[in-house]
Formats: sequence, C-alpha cells, structure tokens
Amino acid sequence: MDKLRRLSTKTAPRLLAIFLASLLLFQFLPIVVEAAQISSRSLAMSTSAPSATATYTLTFTPVTTTQELIVDFCSNDPLVSDTCSFSSATVPTIGAVSSNLGTATAIGTGSPVHTIKVTGLTMTGGSAFTIIFTAGVTNPTSAGSFYARVLTYATGNASGYTPASTSGGTPTTGTYVDYGGIALSTASSISITAKVFETLSFCIFQAPSCGTAPVLTLGDATTGALSTSNAYINSNAQYTLATNAGGGVSVTMTGTTLCRSTGANCNTGASAFTISAIGSTPAAKSTGTEQFGMCADVTGSSALTVNAVYTDSINNCHSLVTGIYTGTSKFGFNDSASVGGTNNAAGSQVLSSTGAVPSYTGDFAFLADIAATTEAGVYTTTLNMVATATF
Repeated sequence: MDKLRRLSTKTAPRLLAIFLASLLLFQFLPIVVEAAQISSRSLAMSTSAPSATATYTLTFTPVTTTQELIVDFCSNDPLVSDTCSFSSATVPTIGAVSSNLGTATAIGTGSPVHTIKVTGLTMTGGSAFTIIFTAGVTNPTSAGSFYARVLTYATGNASGYTPASTSGGTPTTGTYVDYGGIALSTASSISITAKVFETLSFCIFQAPSCGTAPVLTLGDATTGALSTSNAYINSNAQYTLATNAGGGVSVTMTGTTLCRSTGANCNTGASAFTISAIGSTPAAKSTGTEQFGMCADVTGSSALTVNAVYTDSINNCHSLVTGIYTGTSKFGFNDSASVGGTNNAAGSQVLSSTGAVPSYTGDFAFLADIAATTEAGVYTTTLNMVATATF
C-alpha cells in the first residue's frame, strides 16, 4: 500500500504535465473550416431547345457573404471537385457572356469553353441571390441532362479556378467558400404546323341575299322616268366584303355613265347620248341639271375606306331611301379614260383597306338628274366591280 502511494505521488505530476502540454499544443494547431453548401438553388433556361441561345437565371442562397462566382458546366456529375466531361453536344457553349450583375467572362481553354466567372458581386450570406446571364450561352446541341457546378469566392480568389481543358479532366478549384450542384436538361421542341388559306369574299347583290344581281331603276316609282323637277336615288345595290389579306383589299369599278345608244360605245359616236357623270369631285343634287353619281356606304366598318370620289361626307350614304331625293349628300362618278376613271383599264377605285377586313355588308347609292334638253330614250349602264386582295 505504501509502495502504491509512493508511485502515485511520482506519476501524478508527470500526467498533469503531459495534459498541460497537450492542451497547449492543441491551441496552436490550425482550425480547418469546411466549405458550406448553398441552398434553394436553381438554374432556369429561357428555352430548353437544343442549340438555342438562351438566357440562364441562377438563383441560390449562399451561406457566406462573398463577391465572386464560378459556374462550370459538366455532363457527368454536379460534384465540384470531380472530373468534368463535356462537349458541345452535352454542355452549354459559353461565348461573349454577359450578366445583369457584376462582370461576367468566359474562362478556360476547353472545346467548347464551358465555364463562367463573375466578379464584382455582393452575395450576402443567408439571403437569396439571383443573377441572369443575358447573352453568350448556347444550349447543348443534343437533348439530355447536364450539370452546373456553382462555387463562390472571396474577392480575387475566383482566379484560382481553372476549368478542365479536356473532357474527363479535373478542374483546379482554388480556395472557394460555398458550393453546390444543379441538374438541367435540354429537350426537343414541339413543332406544330397549321395552315390558313387566303380568303376573299366579295358579292354585289340586291336583297334578300347574295346571288341576286342588282337591277336598279332611277326615276319615278310609277312611270320609271326621270324629270327635271326631281332628283332620284336608288340604294338597293348592296355588297358584302371580307378578306384575311394582310396587305389589304382594293375594289375598283369599270363602266360608263348612263347612256342611250343604238350601237357603238356610249362615249363616242353621233348616235350616243349620255346623262353627264358628276365627275371626280363629289357634288350634291342639282335639280334640272344632268347628273349621274354614286356614293358608297361603309358605316360601322373601321377597316374599309371609301375613295374620295365616292364619299358622302354628310352621312356616308347611310340609310338613304330609294325614290325622290331631297337631301344634301354628295355623289361622284369619274367615267374618264384616264387613270382613276371607270373607262380606264385599271378602273376607278371605290373601296380600300390597309389590312384584313372582317365580313361587312354595305350599300351603293346612285343619283340621277336630267336637264330640259336631255334627249328622250332609255338610258342604261352596266357597272363591273372587282375586289383585289394583297396577301
């Protein structure tokens, strides 16, 4: 027992000395701090179509406040220290990259270049961070999965990252702070084809429906004759027009003014008598004067425009009643052979549009007056209208 006490007395100071020395040594050993993994990480592509130039939006929450960023694309896995496999078919190609924050540059000598470095950032630990690569990123040429390796660095340290220069090589990561991996995928686009045929529907008719050719009489309701004491109107000619032509539509008219003829052209020859056309400047009725004119109604249509020759600036020829006319609307009729006239091969434009026309139904109204010297007889004319669309 005495021997045991003597041994304890000698050993205790030695054990205490060893403990104190170990404690002192531990204080001088380096403290190893491991990098932390970023959370809530995603990388959204504006399009997943292979070979497409896309906008990439990177969002994550860093653990530590840092100032620089590396995004490296690899096809084999998202682990930042693993070998990196890549080709233009399997990872994005980085060109003249730009971003909405900081200064983005493409780094590395691989083919293709597959790594982005961004400096001049402020990524606050614990706060969501988003950066958008607005240009310079082209999707892999083939559909399939690939990965983005994300690393954050303190100021100046991102220069220590050297991407793999050949597929299957290992990058040099340098001293990074936080890290994380993100999976992405390209996918084939859906191609859809639909056909829309050019359409043009144009009909001149007399009520009740398209298919009934207008046969109009200008004159007294009982005798059918014109007189020097009244002007007469007939508004029973209607039209329906519709087209999907993006370049618009033009309706032109050919024909002559009212004519009495025993042969030959109504505008020439000693046997031809006419009721004078009003001309290219619209005019109101003038009882007792020879007049033949027309106006076109486009009331309610925002697509169609009436040529100035046939424009009724008072009420657009709307709701005119067939019979004796006492109103002040204006009518015109250019039956010249010059450009813009109804006796020109190209005709006289009546209606037009600058784009497509939803189905619209309107009226043409005709006015006639005679003078005391107007030769007796039956006066007629045939007017032809053509609608031409530009697709």
